[in-house]
Amino acid sequence: MMVNIQEPYQIFDDMMLFYNSLLADIDNAKKTIYIEVFKFHDDHFSKRILAQITKAVQRGVHTKILVDGWGTPHANTFFKEFVESGGLLRIWDKAHITFNWDVIIKSHHRDHRKIFTIDNKISYIGSANISDYNLAWRELMLRSKDVHFAQKLSRIIHYQFVAAKTIIMPQKKRRLGSLFTENFEIVRDIPSTKRSLVKKRYIELINQAKKNIFIESPYFLPSSSLRFAMEKAIARGVKIVVITPKHSDVKAVDILRDRYIAPLYEMGADIRLFKPNNLHAKLLMIDSKIFSIGSSNFDYRSFRHQYEIVAIGQQSEIIQQLQSHIYETLEQSESFDMEHWTNRSRWEKFKEHLIIPIRSLL
Repeated sequence: MMVNIQEPYQIFDDMMLFYNSLLADIDNAKKTIYIEVFKFHDDHFSKRILAQITKAVQRGVHTKILVDGWGTPHANTFFKEFVESGGLLRIWDKAHITFNWDVIIKSHHRDHRKIFTIDNKISYIGSANISDYNLAWRELMLRSKDVHFAQKLSRIIHYQFVAAKTIIMPQKKRRLGSLFTENFEIVRDIPSTKRSLVKKRYIELINQAKKNIFIESPYFLPSSSLRFAMEKAIARGVKIVVITPKHSDVKAVDILRDRYIAPLYEMGADIRLFKPNNLHAKLLMIDSKIFSIGSSNFDYRSFRHQYEIVAIGQQSEIIQQLQSHIYETLEQSESFDMEHWTNRSRWEKFKEHLIIPIRSLL
């Protein structure tokens, strides 16, 4: 496969290019392949990637794959040959079917991360799962040849892999904070309404913004503390641009989202809706100098209920690629129609009120 990326950092928003790059790195793997991903679907391209991973296992590459039991419900059968070849597989807790509210909440404690490491030298982090439908979505993945960054991510995957056996996180490991390499800050989240480490870090970044803030998220349901930080930023003259899909894959979020968008729009935020398909990228950029890429959406569910991870950095070569990504996304987006939302039907308003009580689970 003719993929040879010489740059230390590469941004992918075209998923075919990302998958081809990942396949090439798997083909070249010599020692280890570690994967932690929410969804590894049973479809054409996913089978192709798994087949290459299985070949790597068969030639002696130590391989661990951790998938989420909700995102990948077919894992035991889909990974059968991989496991029989010597690959190591763990499945993060399956969702529980119940009417007990506490168990329903715990069933939403999903491993939503998307991390891949090869030989502790190459790593990927971002928004993309492994599935055919992601090929049509606009995603955002960072490929890095930063060895120290790859080593940190490998250790994170290993720890989560071990924890998946019991789904009980040791107390000492619950004291999560940022991990630092020479070039990145890594922020991990675990399900918690109090810690919400990614959200707290985002508020800090928004509070320090002086010129502009770009937010890209498929689901935009910011909490009151995030909205307050954004409102303060607008009040001090910071330009805020929010890009979210016009039609995501979760209709309930699309219905409720505009209640969060409208007040920010009235205050002066530039709200754009991506038109072609689902925008699944997750990006925060501050003053065109600091970026955050990872798995966290800008919503209650990510910040309260899921295992998430983001990488924060300031590398100019990544910033330049992200600016091109943002420009291309804006070119395919339309402005939020405040008049249309204000004049929405009573039925649309009624649906919003029905969804509000369960917004944290969307």
